[in-house]
Amino acid sequence: KKKKKKKKKKKKIAKVKIAAIEAIGLTMRSFESEKCQVFLPMIPSMLGLLREVVKQEQSQNEKGNKGDDNQQSYELSIALVEIIGDIAQCEPSLFEKQLHEYVQAMKSISGQTRFPDDLRSLSLQILLHLAHGAPTMCRKSKELIQAVVDVAIGSFMTRLESDEDWNDAPYTEENQLNDLPSVGEYCLDHLCRDLDGKVVVPYVLRKLDDRFWRNQNFCYRHAALFAVTQISEFLTDDQIAFRLAEKVVMYLEDAHFRVRYAAINAIGQIANDHPDLIDSQICPKALKKLIAVMGNKKNIGSLFTKEQIKQCNFILYIYSYTYIHIHIYIYINLAHAAACVINFALVDAQKAIKPMAAQLLRNLLQLLGTKNKDVQIQALTAIAALAGICEDEFCEHYDKFAPVLLDIIKNATSEEHTELRGRALECMSYIGAAVGAKQFEDVATKLVPFTINYYKMPNLTGDEYLFKVAMQTWPLIVSAIGTRFLPYLEQVGPILLNAAQMDVEAVPIENTKENELVKRGVTEVADEERYGSQKIDYCYDDKRRIVVNLSKVDNKVTAIEVIEALAEGLKQEFFPILHKFEDVIIELCRFPYSMRVRQHSIVSLPTFLQCAYDAYHSPPAGCVANGDNNNTNNDNNRSKYKVDRDNIQQLLKKIMKTLIGLLQDDRDSGVMSDTCQSLVHILQSANNSSTHYESNLSLHHDEKNNDEHEPRLKDVMYIPDLREDLQALLSVSILDEIMSGIIECIQRCQRKIGVMTERRTKQPEKHDEIDEEELKEEQNLEDDLLFQLTVIMGEFLKIAKDDMLPVVEKNIQG
Repeated sequence: KKKKKKKKKKKKIAKVKIAAIEAIGLTMRSFESEKCQVFLPMIPSMLGLLREVVKQEQSQNEKGNKGDDNQQSYELSIALVEIIGDIAQCEPSLFEKQLHEYVQAMKSISGQTRFPDDLRSLSLQILLHLAHGAPTMCRKSKELIQAVVDVAIGSFMTRLESDEDWNDAPYTEENQLNDLPSVGEYCLDHLCRDLDGKVVVPYVLRKLDDRFWRNQNFCYRHAALFAVTQISEFLTDDQIAFRLAEKVVMYLEDAHFRVRYAAINAIGQIANDHPDLIDSQICPKALKKLIAVMGNKKNIGSLFTKEQIKQCNFILYIYSYTYIHIHIYIYINLAHAAACVINFALVDAQKAIKPMAAQLLRNLLQLLGTKNKDVQIQALTAIAALAGICEDEFCEHYDKFAPVLLDIIKNATSEEHTELRGRALECMSYIGAAVGAKQFEDVATKLVPFTINYYKMPNLTGDEYLFKVAMQTWPLIVSAIGTRFLPYLEQVGPILLNAAQMDVEAVPIENTKENELVKRGVTEVADEERYGSQKIDYCYDDKRRIVVNLSKVDNKVTAIEVIEALAEGLKQEFFPILHKFEDVIIELCRFPYSMRVRQHSIVSLPTFLQCAYDAYHSPPAGCVANGDNNNTNNDNNRSKYKVDRDNIQQLLKKIMKTLIGLLQDDRDSGVMSDTCQSLVHILQSANNSSTHYESNLSLHHDEKNNDEHEPRLKDVMYIPDLREDLQALLSVSILDEIMSGIIECIQRCQRKIGVMTERRTKQPEKHDEIDEEELKEEQNLEDDLLFQLTVIMGEFLKIAKDDMLPVVEKNIQG
């Protein structure tokens, strides 16, 4: 009884101490960094309590206790680890002098299999929080880097569930089964991101010795391959990347299907991150092995009767858009997995794949014959990509694929087959763009009405997969049948307009369910519980945190992309409905809840101008250019629409005003860069000039959405009459406004560079080589903006000439 009382007393004391530490953590949130240093003397006591609680948890586990005492010890351990982790995340500098003890404590928990998985996982991730909050401090700690690498690869990533469980799991739930391995991969990736790959990768490569690569236990070979997948992006030495690629290819024929699965992922990631290495040597070698597996009938048997789905990465380059990272899940209900990894980013790789295209397409056609929708979905995407690569060479395969795809589009009508139907529609459009109007026109006349009718369905919310895909098919169909698409334009226009104006359901976070949960003390809640099935994203509006519906944002971006693509593809024929979109797109250039919406809107503006001036010089059928004395052959009585130059000049005025205003108002570097590029594009189209330079500024997309296409301007084309209209527009007062805006931007860039330089020189002891590189990269981005601004000034000087000089002199002196 005395022992029990003593234990209860210790637990009560521990609870009180934990509550005190939690209070300290909550207090620190409202403190500035310097004020937090008053808590520094308490850190050793916190770590001492952590050792005590963990020791008690370990003792309970060793004794095999499964009662209330063990549960209480576990709850105390996980609560204390979370609280200390929050403090480290809030003010990591507090742990600088106690870093050794902190790392040892977290490693002793995460590296011991006797502890529960969620406690181990949390302990390792807390080391990651510290690395994220204080990268310079943690880069100096070899012990921390080694601890994360050892535990992530050697302990977590080798902890795989049974083959039976893995085979039985639907692929969408696979990561839930791979709990610890997934955490290990996550930690490895984020350690490289936070501390820089150049620092972390050598630790990983040393870890991956023959004990992993040649281990008889497949879990170790599997772990090595997934570790390569995680570090691939951070390999700066091409020779090392090439050697790893050669090693990975060897494991495509491994005896264990799970290892082949990992090898497919690894070679796909290397191909994506290092396309120059996937040349005529690696690509054919990998393809021959994988095609052999796909077509080997001996593999069909009962070796792994419970294995249903096998993941395989295709990294394909489609010229009509951009890189697409495709995951193919190959159904093997009676056989082991077969897969293929292809990188078409390089011309050499495309040359290597074309001789094998027919065989690949035969195998993919067989996969379409399976009744597993996951396999069919991803096989369709691969076929679409191959069609984009083969282009007119796909004509000989058209009659084999078209009936199958049309059958899916017609009959896959259930809700669970929505994505399958969308993929078939998308694939058919890519095939049509590849083969051209001669073969595709009859099918196109069926596809377009189908997509239009979809948007007439009742209760359409905009969250459905088909909502976006159906729009994306239209530019592909235009590229195949050209002006034969025009009869559908009047129906397509309102659909695109509604999508571009779609409400993204922006709500201040204090008005959301998430805030209610926080008020009740519930902090660890999945997004599904907070927002249901709605995909959400966060942004800031006047310093408030705003929650938006990410699906609706994606639909807006897609609509803008499609509007621009149709304007570019149909050229002057698009002009009769251009006026319906121009004000909406110009307004979206200032859309507060998504940078992607702003960027794509800004980049589309030069295309709209090109379309308008093309229509003025070559009026669409049934139209006449108003105010053009040279167009005497047009019959005004037949004209349905006048291409009025005054309206074009008004459009030019609105676009120029918007872009100049954005330079003054928008502080995001990505948006500023796109604004500069759009201005340069318009001005150079007027001056019939082009400045060739490589922009160092990459667009800043959210990490969640890094698979989204980055907006890119088209090649500069000379636009007659644009120079004359700009000269008429640019009065002295407008020139003065433009120049003051440009000067203000230049000064803002210079101030940013000054702040960066001061930050580097103020506390040089807190900066290392990696910090210097990151700082230099930030300065390069600002330098790039400065260069673009000077190009804009030069182009304005060419147009305004003498009128510009006094304006420049006035603003420079000011």
